[in-house]
Amino acid sequence: MSATYDANLPLERDHVRLLTGDTNVDDAQLSDQEIEAVIAGEAASGAARKWYAAATCLEVILARWSSTSRGVSSKSVSGLSISWGVPGSSLQTLKERVSTLRIRGASIASPAPSQFRVI
Repeated sequence: MSATYDANLPLERDHVRLLTGDTNVDDAQLSDQEIEAVIAGEAASGAARKWYAAATCLEVILARWSSTSRGVSSKSVSGLSISWGVPGSSLQTLKERVSTLRIRGASIASPAPSQFRVI
């Protein structure tokens, strides 16, 4: 499985990597193939699709972190306590980012009318 990123953003996959922050291909959280599969599975079309795909990809990353040592972990032995991983506040920030990505995608997919009439 490969991971590539082009900062010129020629592909939707590159946009998704940018929006999720997964741009370091030496330590990529998702492969190109996984991102492409998520993009292909999104029902949205056009510009909204990359925002929805980014939200889904970020959810996948969070799920992986919660089932591996990358999530918040701690050990205590005889008064010695060690914690490692992503702090809880960072996890909350990432969850909020998922919501923001979905809201942005929705606003692109269904923009608010510029004018309306009340009858």
